[in-house]
Amino acid sequence: MAKPHFLFVTGKLAEPALRRILHDLAPQVGFDFSVAVLKITVAALMSTPWVARHLSVPEGVDRVVLPGLCTGDLSVLSPLTSAPVERGPKELLDLPEFFQAAGDPRPGYGAYDITILAEINHAPRLPFAELLPRSRAARASGADVRVRASGTR
Repeated sequence: MAKPHFLFVTGKLAEPALRRILHDLAPQVGFDFSVAVLKITVAALMSTPWVARHLSVPEGVDRVVLPGLCTGDLSVLSPLTSAPVERGPKELLDLPEFFQAAGDPRPGYGAYDITILAEINHAPRLPFAELLPRSRAARASGADVRVRASGTR
């Protein structure tokens, strides 16, 4: 059975990254792809009426995927193709999740070796009754270090 063929629409700046991601993703998910690079640097600045004026959809495309930040009504692209047109994710790195591909995370991805600090501006000027809830909120939001009221750690 033939794999579906997807056309990914992008701008000049995102093209290399998009191709790298699709090179790995397409075999995992099971589709063939082409990339339409339109004459715009930043794909997020595209609107569907603008895309409709500049995109040519080749025969054999089963699905057209626009950048997630492309604005406008998708129906304006209907005259270009009988294939479904949809918005992809807002970020290229979210394409595997968009296609529900369970890729192995990169080694060490998500690990960090930093300490997360929180700052309360003008803390010495705040009444203690206001300062304590703010510091508890910072700690609950992930701050790792507490600074004592005297200014020492």
